[in-house]
Amino acid sequence: MCESSIAGGRVPTRKSLRFLALTTVCGSLAACATNPNDPYGGWAGNFDRANLAPGRSVVCYSDPCTAQYMMPDAGGSVYVVRVNNLLAGQYPAAGQVVNLGAYYHYNSPYRFTIDGLNVPPAILWVAGSYW
Repeated sequence: MCESSIAGGRVPTRKSLRFLALTTVCGSLAACATNPNDPYGGWAGNFDRANLAPGRSVVCYSDPCTAQYMMPDAGGSVYVVRVNNLLAGQYPAAGQVVNLGAYYHYNSPYRFTIDGLNVPPAILWVAGSYW
């Protein structure tokens, strides 16, 4: 005998399907809302955003992944940021967020360090999306 019901023996009604659609839409919109007090800002482009800081490690489930780094507050002098010992750029250490670009699963993990400052490295693992 062929059953056309979902687990529990009940067939979904239009009302329950509307509720499911409404909660999905509301959840999606809530996920897009940003906090104006978030130091990392809002939307990071077409990729997921990894919010890094000295000593903070993050796993990003997007491939590629945008890396944003919270520079330590060290008086505003310009410091060299390195990723896996390669130059990523020169940025002022004034407690501001800098965008370090996109990083891919292929070379993961990435180790972010700052020359001349005694701060722990930040690590980024790009796991990619396996849907």
